[in-house]
Amino acid sequence: MKNYIKLTFLLIATACTKEVDFPTEDTGKIYVNAIISDNGANSITVAVSSPFSSSSPANAEDVTVTMTVDGRLIDLTPDMESSTPEAVIYVPEVSFMAGQELVLSAATEGLQTVNARSVIPDKISETSITKEVIAAYKDKDPDYPSHLRRTLWEFDVDIMEEIKDAPYFGIQILRRKRYEYVGNVPDKELRNYNNNDEPIEIDNLYNNAELPDNGTFSSIRKEMIINTGDGEMQVVKGEISDGRTRISACVEPCRSRLETGTYNSAGGVIYEVNSFYEHKVILCRLSQETYDCLKARYILDNSQQMVDFGFTPPSYTYTNVIGGLGMFGAISTYESDWKNYE
Repeated sequence: MKNYIKLTFLLIATACTKEVDFPTEDTGKIYVNAIISDNGANSITVAVSSPFSSSSPANAEDVTVTMTVDGRLIDLTPDMESSTPEAVIYVPEVSFMAGQELVLSAATEGLQTVNARSVIPDKISETSITKEVIAAYKDKDPDYPSHLRRTLWEFDVDIMEEIKDAPYFGIQILRRKRYEYVGNVPDKELRNYNNNDEPIEIDNLYNNAELPDNGTFSSIRKEMIINTGDGEMQVVKGEISDGRTRISACVEPCRSRLETGTYNSAGGVIYEVNSFYEHKVILCRLSQETYDCLKARYILDNSQQMVDFGFTPPSYTYTNVIGGLGMFGAISTYESDWKNYE
């Protein structure tokens, strides 16, 4: 029996051995990375991937980049301070508005010309923002939440219309510490607890996960939490019902507290400094191309390698840069007012 098992294993091992000649490209590809917003500064990064056989980095300074807005050619100025020969950053010299069609082209000798298109989504209309206190298994990954049940704040943003065409959004929750003064606060304490000195922070986001009776974790919503470089953003498809589109995000609660104070012998307040947090919601409406590219990057970044078997799982790949690599997306933005939600 032992010899039979050994022979069977040997046959399987030898039968699965085969030399594979993987095709390689003799030339590189033009890489584009940009998400154009209707609010704030914009930039476009252009690079060139090196071919497999190359031992030196490709030069992106030789790439000619053009861009049109609704068919009109616009100026792109290289940001020489931030650029390198391997990656050139271009700054559009115009402001953008919702509904505009953006078309980008990049070309250089010896490489395939690339083209990309995106349309800035319509502006977000009237919204209603509410906060709900929930108990959830806090974690970043909806499939592997923490076993500790925690209290979270869920911010629900209702857009007062049903957005059925590409209802994709990115949401960030900002917070800032504020101070409330009671009585005659000394100048020293006012300097120590100054509203103007407190930074604005992008809050950490968490999935709203639940633990069913069978003990297997699941998620109420399959959110994608991505790092934008400045902080975390949750990318999600809006939930449409009753004439509204809802987008939700969860953060840890913020509590008000007494920072300092002085009292008289009768227990009366001479002065107090209390702190609390205000929150602001940043909501980005994503074009279809932007959502698809972010989804592809999220899946690629979070795919788990099957190290024991020497394989990696198939990865979802998508690019709207025709003939090249990267992404060329567009978003419209909405910012709420600052508010204390406690």
